[in-house]
Amino acid sequence: MSALVGRFLNILVATALLAASCTSPKALYVHIPDKVNSPGFMEAREVRLDAAVQPQSSNDNGSGSGYALDAAFAPINHLGIIASYRNNSNFKRNDTYSAGWPLYSSFPEKLVLNGSSADFGAGYFTRDGLKGKFEVYAGGGFGDIANSSNYPDPGRYSGRYTRCFVQAGYGLSCKYLAFMVGARVLYKKFNTFNVDSGAVIDAYQISQIRSRPFVLMQPYGEIQTGYKYVRLTLQLGVQIGQMPDQSPGPANEYSAGQSYRYATSPFYGSMGIAFQFAPRFRQRKNAKPTDEDWFFESQPVR
Repeated sequence: MSALVGRFLNILVATALLAASCTSPKALYVHIPDKVNSPGFMEAREVRLDAAVQPQSSNDNGSGSGYALDAAFAPINHLGIIASYRNNSNFKRNDTYSAGWPLYSSFPEKLVLNGSSADFGAGYFTRDGLKGKFEVYAGGGFGDIANSSNYPDPGRYSGRYTRCFVQAGYGLSCKYLAFMVGARVLYKKFNTFNVDSGAVIDAYQISQIRSRPFVLMQPYGEIQTGYKYVRLTLQLGVQIGQMPDQSPGPANEYSAGQSYRYATSPFYGSMGIAFQFAPRFRQRKNAKPTDEDWFFESQPVR
C-alpha cells in the first residue's frame, strides 16, 4: 500500500509542477469550476451514475447554480471509461458601482453567464489492499459559455472551446462510507470568441482569450455515504490558475483595462446522489459476516 500511495503523491507533485509551469491568460468570466468525475472503481463490471447540483459564487456579490451528470463503467479489470455533462445556469454578478453612476445602476445584473460542457475519458484503476483504491484518467471534451447581460461593461460575448484533462485519485471504500481525494489538470482552449458591438472589452483581452490556452489545476475531495447501490455524495474542490484580467489601461478602476478584476470563486461544492452496481455487492449473501464486514466492503470478484 505504501508504494501505491507514494506513486500517487508523485503524480500529484508532477501535476502541480505542470500547472505551475504554464501561464493562463488573464481573462474575464470565461471559466466556472466544475466537479471531477472520479468513479473510484475497484473491480471489473462496475457501473456508476451520478447526478449533482453545484451552487456557485463569485468574489463580488455573485451567485449561480449548475448541475452535473456523470456516467462510468469498467468493462474489464483495471480499465475505466467515464463520460460527463455539465450545465452552468444563470451565474450572475450584481452591480457594485456607487449611486453616482446612474447609467450602471439601471443594470442590476452585470453578468448573466450560461454554459455547458461534455467530457469523455478512459483510464486505469486498481485496488490497494482491502479498502484502498487508486485511479488515473485522461480525456477531453468541448463546451461553450456566454454572457447575456445588457450591462455595457463588459458587454455581451460568447465562445466555444475544447479541453482535455489528466486526473489522479486515491481513496478508501467502506461499507457505509467512501472517500476520494485527488487532483485534475485541465487544458482549455477557445476555438471561437465573439463580442457584440458596443462591448468595452479591449482588443488586448480578446486576443488573450482567442490565442492562449488556460491550464488549471483542481485538487478535490469527495465523500459518499449510503449502502451499496445508492449513496449521497459531497465533493469540494478549488481551481488553481484562474486569474481575472489586468490588461494594460488607466488606473481608473472603471476603465476597460481594470474593470474585470473579479472572477468566479475558485472554490466549488457539489451535492448529489450516486447509483452504483458492483459484482461484490451480490457476494456472500448466505455467509456469516465477520467483524470486518460490518465496516469494510467485501472483496471484489477476482
